[in-house]
Amino acid sequence: MQSPQPEKSKPPVKMEQRGRILGIGGVFFKSANRDQMREWYAEHLGLADKGEGVMLPWREHDDPQKEHVTVWTIFPASTKYLDPSPAPFMVNYIVDDVDALLDRLKQEGVKIDAKRMDESYGRFAWIYDLDGNKIELWQPPSAGGQEVQSPQPEKSKPPVKMEQRGRILGIGGVFFKSANRDQMREWYAKHLGLADKGGGVMLPWREHDDPQKEHVTVWTIFPASTKYLDPSPAPFMVNYIVDDLDALLDRLEQEGVKIDAKRMDESYGRFAWIYDLDGNKIELWQPSAKP
Repeated sequence: MQSPQPEKSKPPVKMEQRGRILGIGGVFFKSANRDQMREWYAEHLGLADKGEGVMLPWREHDDPQKEHVTVWTIFPASTKYLDPSPAPFMVNYIVDDVDALLDRLKQEGVKIDAKRMDESYGRFAWIYDLDGNKIELWQPPSAGGQEVQSPQPEKSKPPVKMEQRGRILGIGGVFFKSANRDQMREWYAKHLGLADKGGGVMLPWREHDDPQKEHVTVWTIFPASTKYLDPSPAPFMVNYIVDDLDALLDRLEQEGVKIDAKRMDESYGRFAWIYDLDGNKIELWQPSAKP
């Protein structure tokens, strides 16, 4: 599987020591219209967040017996959970050993939040990047090699299963902007092993219900001057992998969803863009089938 970005991609840096990123554990963002936004995402994309987040299950690429979830949720604009970050979003990264990672980050001079959280569904800590974005680190509990609990304190529910074609399979990309992109890339490469050389970082995973199907989540930083996220007012964009782009777009058009006229067909898949109630740009990606 290749990147949805036009540049040539490289696999993520393999860090030998404990305390490494395994994948995206959560995508959180704020909205002044949280209730309406929840209804919109549930109705149109099948992401039904009833207050505890949507669980998107997946398996590790190199060890399919190990299960994880990516938690997707919308916070109210008044939330303090993302404070003191100035950004309206936060990414949660699953790590294999939070203590080892924090020990190393402390030696490297990274800003670390004093707060810790130990729950039945895992251990949490928070750090800050060069732009002051808050980063959540999550070490899920191991239970027979399976790690399937939610990082949210509320009781979790499985994601809504949409019977028709044109459904969300998982997170295909997490993109955000920075006025200091080069320095930010160096920071994430040095401290978290996410080495983006221009083509994005590929975080491979397998579908939970069909481990033979492989995907990647693409993580990348754009310069503040990028037009790729326009006309969205948000400094971030989420890419969702879908099983049938045409079927989804046909349904969304009937439902009155704002759809961008632009399309992109590349060797690594087909792309389209839509907009949610806050005007956030959403990228839809149907990866190319492997030969």
